[in-house]
Amino acid sequence: MTGQIATRLAEFSRGLAALAADLGDRLADTVIVTMSEFGRAVAENGNGGTDHGHGNAMMVIGGNVRGGIQGQWPGLGEGHRFEGRDLAVTTDFRDVFTEIVADHMGVSFWRGKINSSSGKITLDKAAGTGTVDVTMDMKSIDFGHQGLNDHAQTPDLFDTAKFPTATFTGKLVKFKDGAPTSVEGNLTLHGVTKPVTLTINKFVCKEHPMMKKEVCGADASTQINREDFGVAFGKQMGFGMGVTLRISVEALVS
Repeated sequence: MTGQIATRLAEFSRGLAALAADLGDRLADTVIVTMSEFGRAVAENGNGGTDHGHGNAMMVIGGNVRGGIQGQWPGLGEGHRFEGRDLAVTTDFRDVFTEIVADHMGVSFWRGKINSSSGKITLDKAAGTGTVDVTMDMKSIDFGHQGLNDHAQTPDLFDTAKFPTATFTGKLVKFKDGAPTSVEGNLTLHGVTKPVTLTINKFVCKEHPMMKKEVCGADASTQINREDFGVAFGKQMGFGMGVTLRISVEALVS
């Protein structure tokens, strides 16, 4: 390959190779993240470059980094470009930094989501009562990092072969202007059941714009200590045991 970008990338790769060589055995405990300050446009600009766009590629290099290409390729067709001009963004670079901090350094700021869950909510606005019953498939937990996802399934963490689901059952309480502000109930995780109170940060009921039926949604959160549920991996290495649990739900009124 020839051209300005090919020349710059060749220089860049030689610099990374030299850094890796200088680090020697320490490369196994090092993560190098590289990215351009500019996103990429599909067509050349007036200076013959493709900078000042949006989407871009970044590289993560290190002894414990699993090789491969991550993320989604949006395509370069006009219908897939951002604003009809630029390579579209599919992954926020800050998510990558979060994964590195959580998975590589042992900091407790792991951010994961459970991709498969089901449940039922009952609500009586007039009486100021209601219930919540949620079942979560722990095998679907997703931290955005396959290595951490795989580790989460093991006995070190959630031991999903033995405890495939987690549940939360509770009552809607402390109603204000017809809406609950708290949920008092029990969380069962890793085979251990503990009382947990969720703070409802937002609760809204309105007509669904397409289904023309009432739909209610809520965002609730709380803090738990995972050691209380027998998930204490990393404590001796300085990992924090505190976890912020957030539950977001939407339900059609039947």
